[in-house]
Amino acid sequence: MSQTTPHSMIDSSSFTARWRAVGPRLFDLLTAGCLTLLALPLWLVAGVAWAARQIDWTRTDRLGEAGRRFNQFTWNWRSLPEKRCPIIGRLPTLINVLAGQMAIVGPRAVSPGDQLLELPDSVWRFGVRPGLVCLWWIRQRANIDYGAEVDADYEYVATRCLYRDLGIALRAVAALVLGHPNRQTPDELQLLGLRIDNFTMDRALDERHWRAGHCDRQ
Repeated sequence: MSQTTPHSMIDSSSFTARWRAVGPRLFDLLTAGCLTLLALPLWLVAGVAWAARQIDWTRTDRLGEAGRRFNQFTWNWRSLPEKRCPIIGRLPTLINVLAGQMAIVGPRAVSPGDQLLELPDSVWRFGVRPGLVCLWWIRQRANIDYGAEVDADYEYVATRCLYRDLGIALRAVAALVLGHPNRQTPDELQLLGLRIDNFTMDRALDERHWRAGHCDRQ
C-alpha cells in the first residue's frame, strides 16, 4: 500500500497556493479579453464618437493593490444617458483589467481622498486588486444588509478564490438585470399568508441570540 510522502504533500500544497494566486488572474485575462472582443462594435462606435467630439476619454486617480496609484479609464458620453447604460461608459476599464491594475471581481476602486479610507479596517482592501464588480455592490442591488462596505471587503479578501470570483461574477449579471438599488422594503412581508420579518442581518442575529437565551431560561 502506497503512502503519501511529505514531499508529495508539499508539492500538493504549493500547487494549491500557486493556483489560488494564478487562477483569478487567468480568469481576469480571459473574461476581459472576451468582453473586449464582444464589445468591438462599441469600440468602433466610440472611436467615431470621439472623432466627432461626442465622447470624452476620462482618467480617474485610483488606489490599487498595495496602495499603488493608477488611472482608471472610462468614457463620458455627452449625448448618452449614463444612468441608463452605465456599462458602456465603463468599457475602457477593461484595459485596466488587462494591464493588471484591476480585476473583474474585487473591492470597489476608490480615489485617494475617499472617506472609506479613514476607517482602520479599510486596509484589507489593498490586499487584492480593485474590481469592476464587488460583493458590496451586489448586495446593494439586492437590498441585502450584511453590514458595512469594509465588512464586505474583508469577507472577500479572506475567502478569495477562483470559484468565488466566478460565483460573484454570475451574481453580478443577475443583480444588474434584476436588481433594484435603494428600493424601500417594508419591515414586514406576507408570503402565502405567512408573516416574514424583514430584518437586517445584524438584527436577525440579535433576534436569534435573544430567542436562544429565552428558551434556555425556560
